[in-house]
Amino acid sequence: MDIVNWPHTFLNEYVSPMVQMVTLWILMCLLMRWGSGGMVFRVYNTLFHELGHAVMSLATSGKVHRIELFSNAGGVAVTSNKTWISRFLVSLAGYPFAAVIGWLMLTQATMLSAQYLAYGILGIYVLSLVLWVRNKYGILWLLANTALVAVAIYFKQEQWAGVYFFIVGSFVLIESIWSTLVLLYIAAENPREAGDAQNLRELTYLPSVVWALIFCLASFYFLNLTLGALIGWKLV
Repeated sequence: MDIVNWPHTFLNEYVSPMVQMVTLWILMCLLMRWGSGGMVFRVYNTLFHELGHAVMSLATSGKVHRIELFSNAGGVAVTSNKTWISRFLVSLAGYPFAAVIGWLMLTQATMLSAQYLAYGILGIYVLSLVLWVRNKYGILWLLANTALVAVAIYFKQEQWAGVYFFIVGSFVLIESIWSTLVLLYIAAENPREAGDAQNLRELTYLPSVVWALIFCLASFYFLNLTLGALIGWKLV
């Protein structure tokens, strides 16, 4: 099998793109689990998870007060919403939104020019900084990523945007799957600590573990779509 939606040579013309992709994903999994250092890379998923809550809050006429990103790869989006349906949708949005972003970065974004990719991710970081992220770690993390992309644009290295999107999209998708599996375990063992799943339980009276399972299935669905798009292989 080969990578369908990426350049044939990918990163190294002498090694199969398929081998390169699988090797990178294995290394990324190990990197994200590498103590406190790995937390830095897991924050990509956290950012888009919290942005999912924020975007849904705005879409349902709510307010976004702030987003915080923490050094332990946790995060919080503080929003206010007036209606039951808006609170429900905001609580529901985080995990699926992150999985969708991972899928988009790894498959659909490759159809855009490198310049659009670079400016697009730069815009997301800048808007997050200006509008919502307020805690020290979150600001520093976003500043570092903003500087990285801005330097690439300044030195006309937009072609690396595709590689950057692959790396970030992989971090987001891999961590979105891992985080939903962890949530499923927590919801089964200690439902009150199950975050979004517990919020949805309070809104719907369905057990936290049911919502955690739904999040898990959603993440695996987008993994399935990604594998189908990249290497022509699906889980089911």
